[in-house]
Amino acid sequence: MADRIADVEVYLDSVRRPLKYDERLYAGRGSTAAGYALQTLAIGTERAQQLADGHLPWMTQSGVRGFYSRIDGSAQPYLLTMPENYDATATRQYRLDVFTGVTGDRNLKIVNRRSAVHHEPRRDLGPAHRCRTASVVEEIAHGL
Repeated sequence: MADRIADVEVYLDSVRRPLKYDERLYAGRGSTAAGYALQTLAIGTERAQQLADGHLPWMTQSGVRGFYSRIDGSAQPYLLTMPENYDATATRQYRLDVFTGVTGDRNLKIVNRRSAVHHEPRRDLGPAHRCRTASVVEEIAHGL
């Protein structure tokens, strides 16, 4: 269970970092920055309680996960989208979509999403981007 702490820490960091570094806090439509931050912290608190109770319901659902960066040890968020018919007990393989590359106030946006679907259009930024993305996905895979 300790390997899932990053799944909780990304919620705290998505609010803490902008405040610490005097950056803009994101606010969703119809929300204030403070309201959105409180919502994010409430979700993180709920997830922390679930983790403390030994329950990991988010591990079988699409949504936010976290991993620790090998560069600076910080918790980094990513979105994992699972198929609707996903069965954790099945032996078959599934396609899992991962959305990474979050920076700045976008951390607050990502931790409030439930799925990697319906966001930025796919674009290929060339070999350097693919190499970086492959590296991040490798870090994520080691954390699963």
